Amino acid sequence: MKRVVFFIAIIAIIIAPIFGGEQKFDYQGVEKVCVVSSSTLQLENAGIVQNGGQIIYSLSIEDYLRQKDLIKDYDGIVLFYPQDTSFDKLKNCWQISWHYQSEVEGMQIVYAFSPLVEDFLFLNGKKVNLQIAWSQSGVMVGLPLILTGF
Repeated sequence: MKRVVFFIAIIAIIIAPIFGGEQKFDYQGVEKVCVVSSSTLQLENAGIVQNGGQIIYSLSIEDYLRQKDLIKDYDGIVLFYPQDTSFDKLKNCWQISWHYQSEVEGMQIVYAFSPLVEDFLFLNGKKVNLQIAWSQSGVMVGLPLILTGF
């Protein structure tokens, strides 16, 4: 009987991740977050900049995580990482399944798809939900695109 229970427990441990809940991103290494929205959001401790028809809310990672469940109506989110963040690190933590890399005015830009991000758009017939850019000030990851400028 103990062997049967042990066997069932092992099978449950192996199968559980397959049927587990939604995958979550842990935000490790993120220094700052900007939420871009066409609507007014009630976010505490946010720096606010009006940019045409959109509002950019700048938040510390702590303030963003505390309020992220309240953010429903947004056009995009930009996560800021330290300048030395490598593509391999981002590829692993975002579980990037494919990417396209280009260079614009000396800046590395990557368009990619991650199963951890629900929203996406089509770019050249492919689903894209991450845009990554390396600049002098750091690394930006836009969900689905960087809407704050480089």
